[in-house]
Amino acid sequence: MLCGNRESTVPQLLVDFWEALLVVCSQEEILQELLLRLTSQYVSRILKKQLPETKPLKTMEDLINSCNHFGLIFPWVTSIMSVGSPSAKDCCEDISKLQSLLCSQSINIASALPVLEPLTEDGNVGLTIHVLCNTRLGKYEEAIDLLLKRCPDAAVLYAQHELKDDSR
Repeated sequence: MLCGNRESTVPQLLVDFWEALLVVCSQEEILQELLLRLTSQYVSRILKKQLPETKPLKTMEDLINSCNHFGLIFPWVTSIMSVGSPSAKDCCEDISKLQSLLCSQSINIASALPVLEPLTEDGNVGLTIHVLCNTRLGKYEEAIDLLLKRCPDAAVLYAQHELKDDSR
């Protein structure tokens, strides 16, 4: 099925195409547009708890191995996600892909913030996204404060990972 059966639904085939383009794209402007489109799609499906209508061609692991725009998910992110969040299980692959995008250094976080804003800090997914954004923006104190309030165990892992250089 090339077209989604709902007007606002982006077909999985198009998402697969955007992900494939990231592997070969070298123009920064186009790259940022692709990253924003993918981010927007992942956020939309996470918020709607909507699975893709077909199985994605590539998993998060495939994307990490084939494209440097997806990064390994940090240990503190994994720690937060392991503390039960049944609703997150619905869109597990989209959540992982979004977190992986934010763990890389490719996406311009400042331009992605409006797309990411609907993910509130209430759940574990939103917490990880907000902390990743604060970290990428250099707001380490805000990130640590969030973690200390919501997931103190992850704060230790965060500090070990993010603050290993004394320069921060």
